[in-house]
Order: sequence, then structure tokens, then C-alpha cells
Amino acid sequence: MILLAQISERLDWFGYGISSANRTAAFIACLIIATFSLFQINNKIIKIFGYGLSLVLFYFLSKTESRGALVALLVASCSFIIFSRFKFNRITFCSVLLWIVFAYIISSKGNLNKRVENMVTLQSSSANCRADIYLSGLKMLTDAPNGVKVDKSPVEIYMKWYQNPDDSEIYLSMINSHLEVMCKYGIEIRLLYILGWIAILGMLFPTIRNTFDSALFSIWICFGISATFSNVMNYWALWIVPTIALIFGIYRQRHKLNNKNFYVGIVFISLLVLSILYITSAVLTQTSNLDIKKNGDVIVGNSAKIALLFPVERTLGTHYGSELSNWSKKHNTSIFVSENPTYDNFSKIIVCGSSTIDISKFNTKSMLFLNTPIPIGDYRNKKITAIVGRFTDWRIRQEWEILANSNKNVSLIILEGVGDYIPDWTRFLK
Repeated sequence: MILLAQISERLDWFGYGISSANRTAAFIACLIIATFSLFQINNKIIKIFGYGLSLVLFYFLSKTESRGALVALLVASCSFIIFSRFKFNRITFCSVLLWIVFAYIISSKGNLNKRVENMVTLQSSSANCRADIYLSGLKMLTDAPNGVKVDKSPVEIYMKWYQNPDDSEIYLSMINSHLEVMCKYGIEIRLLYILGWIAILGMLFPTIRNTFDSALFSIWICFGISATFSNVMNYWALWIVPTIALIFGIYRQRHKLNNKNFYVGIVFISLLVLSILYITSAVLTQTSNLDIKKNGDVIVGNSAKIALLFPVERTLGTHYGSELSNWSKKHNTSIFVSENPTYDNFSKIIVCGSSTIDISKFNTKSMLFLNTPIPIGDYRNKKITAIVGRFTDWRIRQEWEILANSNKNVSLIILEGVGDYIPDWTRFLK
């Protein structure tokens, strides 16, 4: 009754509202697979209890309306049936078929079936955005081989450099626990992460057909697939069932620890998986080539001719990286983006968010300032263009007006009806 009282539109056992429905669903899916281990016990009452308990848990899972957990449960269930000691006779077939019928009836009472239909027919915005994030995350493996510099999540890089500029959605994570780790860190951590997963799955892999061992292995299959649909691995409760399964699995399959071939196989498969991921990442296409450095610098294109320094979203917008990438491809011009001053030779320097730089140190003779206070230095040998919004800080506009009136090499463009944000700012890059 306590659990029933917590059911509203989307089931949430962890107190985070609708956003944690996927966490609840992943937790329940792992619990359902865990109940299958009861079929190991040669007692009809316990088997019937496990059968009924799995259906009760599926009722709660259906209330979450989580399609990712449903897919994870389906794949894990198939894994369990394949590796268990069940004989494919009439009783087994009827039991499985009856479970599926009951599950379908339960799910048809809510919106889960409709959500699955929308996903299959590509009518679901949440499923479609996942596809875009996943492909961008894979591409990020080779775009940022050393990982990315972010405050919280690699999704910050996705929203800035990969997301469609017309898409205003804001994400808190890559909606995929695996990509959260793989994109944030460099190749060493990526390899260790894959090694960890391959080692666990290899350790739990049933060497003989056994119901209990099959359930332990399938729990991790369910957990891993759930993590590909949502960022569920960052919550401790989700690790309870898989950790217990791992402890039992290590004890039951401890003989593998003395087998050298076990370790060789883990390393070989891990390197193979990593290679496949990198090859896939390399062949994926996007608007423009990106080279994302660990310190946050980005090279758009092959050989940078223009530098954008100190970019700020307040002026350029949340998706300024995507807009820059589109502009780079359209004009076949590469761009270097950095939050640090650079004094290399560039045909043009664009400055956005800093007034502390010394303009005299830059080798380029053409500089563009976007809603930026006047920097220090000698202006005489440079062609300066300033873009200022009419409704931005009046002191900035006044300083540029005074400078433009007293220096012929300084041009000032005041944008009417514009404040801090400059719409279509890339039109000023040429």
C-alpha cells in the first residue's frame, strides 16, 4: 500500500520526481531478473511465488513508462532463458507465453505501450533526441581523444558544439551512463572502464547451463542496457542488486580467477570493443571537423585561420559552437576557439568576453570585438571593428563611440534592438 500511494503519473521510488522514473524502472527491472533466480529452487510454491512476484514488479515498472528499462528487461530475460537449464518443452513455452500475455495486459492499462509505439515509429521526441546525443557522444571519442573540460557533464560540450542551434532543450547529462564516463575522460580511463565491464560480464558468464548463474549474469546485462538509455549509474541504489549479484557470481565462478586465458580474453575483447568504438567514431560525419583539447580549446576545421577568444554564451548564445561549425563548413574556413589569449598568426582575431588583454601583443592586424569593453594597448596599426548592441551596457557603447570618433582605423557598428546577445553573430566573421 505504501508503494501504491507513491504512484502518480510516473512511478518514483527515489524522491526526485518525474526525472527519476528511469532510475526506478532500471532498479525494478534488475529486481525482476533477480526473482528469476528463485526458479533454481526445486519447490513449486517458491517457483509460483517468484513467478507472481515478477509480474507484480512488472506492474510497477509499467507505471514508470520507461522504454529503456523495458528493452533492458526483454534482452536480459532472453539471456536468462538461453543460459538457464530450462528445457524448451511445452511447460516452459506456455509459462513464458503466459507471462508475456500478463505483462502485455498490465502495460496496456497505462501509457507504456503507446510510448513504445511512438519510439518504434520515430514519433517520440525523447527517443529522437537520445539518438542525436548518442551519435554525438560517439563522435566525441575521436573529437576529444583526451576527454573534455567541463564543470559537471560532457553534455555541456554536446549542447555547445553538437546540438542543433534551433533545439532549445537543456540536458543535465548525456542520458547514457556509459557515454558520461567515456566522453569525459581520456583513452586510459575509457579502456579501464571497458575492461571493468568485460571483466564483470566474463566473470559472471555461465560456463554451464544453470538457472542461478544465468540470473546473476542477466542482472548485469539488464543493468548495462538500462545505463545506455539513461544516466542511472550515478545513483547508489541502482548498484545494490548488481553488487549482490557480482558477489555471488565471483564466489560461484572463482575458478576463473586462476585461469590465465580468462585475463587474456578480457584484455583482447576490451581492446576489440575500444577499437570498434573508435572506428565507428571516426567514420561518423558531422558539420565540421572538431579537435577538442583537454584545456577547453577547440579547432574547428583543419588549419585555423581565425581565432575566437573568450567566447561567452551571454553574447553568442548557448549553441555558439554549432553555429560556428556550420559557418566554418559553409565558408571553408577553420577557426580556433579558446578562453585564453593567443598571439599566433591569424588573419583575424575575434574577442568576445575579456577587456584585460593587451591588444599590442597580437600579430594580426584585423580584430573584431563583440559587445566587449575596450581592451588596453596600441590601436594605431590594427583594423578594429566593434559590434555593440544598443541596449547593452551604455558605458561600453560610449567608450567605443569616443574611440571610433578619434581613430579612423576603428569602426563601430551599433545594433538596434540588441542587448547582450547578438543574433546571427557569425555574419560579422568575414
